[in-house]
Amino acid sequence: MTALSRADELLERLRGFGGVHFKDLSRGEASASYAYGDENDFALDYPGERKKFLRSRNVVMIGGWVPEDKFERLAEIVAAVCGERYSLAFEDAPPGGADVPVKLSNRRMIEPFERVTEAVAFPRYGEPDPTPLIAPFYWLFFGLLTGDAGFGVVILIVTAALLKFNKLKREAARLARLFHYLGYAAVLAGTLYGRLFGRIFFAPMIGRDGPKPVLDAGLDLIKMLALSAAFGYIHMLVRLAATGFNLLREKKYFDAATGPLCQIAALVSAAGILAGFFSGGADRYPLALFSACVWIFAVSFSLFTYARCVSGATFMKKIAGFVGAFYWLFCRVRDLSLYLCFAAFAFFGAFITDALGRAAAAMPGVLRWALGEPLVVAFGIFNMAFIIVVAYARAFLLQSGGFLNGSGGRGGVKFEPFA
Repeated sequence: MTALSRADELLERLRGFGGVHFKDLSRGEASASYAYGDENDFALDYPGERKKFLRSRNVVMIGGWVPEDKFERLAEIVAAVCGERYSLAFEDAPPGGADVPVKLSNRRMIEPFERVTEAVAFPRYGEPDPTPLIAPFYWLFFGLLTGDAGFGVVILIVTAALLKFNKLKREAARLARLFHYLGYAAVLAGTLYGRLFGRIFFAPMIGRDGPKPVLDAGLDLIKMLALSAAFGYIHMLVRLAATGFNLLREKKYFDAATGPLCQIAALVSAAGILAGFFSGGADRYPLALFSACVWIFAVSFSLFTYARCVSGATFMKKIAGFVGAFYWLFCRVRDLSLYLCFAAFAFFGAFITDALGRAAAAMPGVLRWALGEPLVVAFGIFNMAFIIVVAYARAFLLQSGGFLNGSGGRGGVKFEPFA
């Protein structure tokens, strides 16, 4: 049996193994250092994953990454296929290696949210997995964006049926579980808004005009805006804290102090300054506290700006760093405006549904049931599909900016096992 046919047989045995991420040896230093004395070069027309291998007339070289818990099983497979005509060696992955693939591992309830991490904040090898931090925010954001208990019930029923009665592939099952968990968030937020398929169904509070929901998305616009801004503000602080923690882990103390920590201080003091402006006077907001917030903001933002300036190697890069500091401040204001979409989405759904409901109720008896109510139902179905899809995508957008970015913001490589 030739080396090539043994490699083919080994690939077939590894299909069910699912624990090898092959390294592309056909490029870079590996291909340049390949010297087994054969005249034939490695074949780039070798199909599929085998394009990544180096081969000659008598030797095939295969490289890749394997999780530690798969070492023994891989050694057994190689020995069974190759007999004694092979050499197998395991080495530790280099710390901080940019090309080392990362395999995320989380508990069952957190694992579906790895889809979000893979899209917006995938860690490099050696960095902490941000999924446990991302999961609660994404769950909450989706619920607030959906804001209807009826939509949540539909999501729960559909996803439960898919998981129960269909044999889904791994990625499809993970997506179904993600939406199943998100369905609970929609039910919770819908109960807060008191809405079931766009209609009020839960109104435990007493308002001037009678019973009302805990938070009426159609009337409490100011409260909705304040709630959206508060959630966005907390989310920004947590993101910066995670980035600072990662810099400290990498022993980049100066970067952590003049970067995320100064940014956190600037955001917290800015909130104190705004609270002073809108408090209604010095009798309600101590002047000493207001002055302290001003000084903290000035010092922290100055240090942040100085660090960006001195990091530039040339005069123009220093100017760019100075401008970039103010651009960062602008971006935080922009981020807060993005978080206000919670209020916009809830207000849109409540306003349109209420308007159609009132129009249908004003129609004569036959016309109401022949045209008005079917129109309300049709819009409800369209609105449900639209809100669910946009909430799924919009919640992804609100997570962008990352929870890591400790080393220049470069993302990691996902572990893709051969299967």
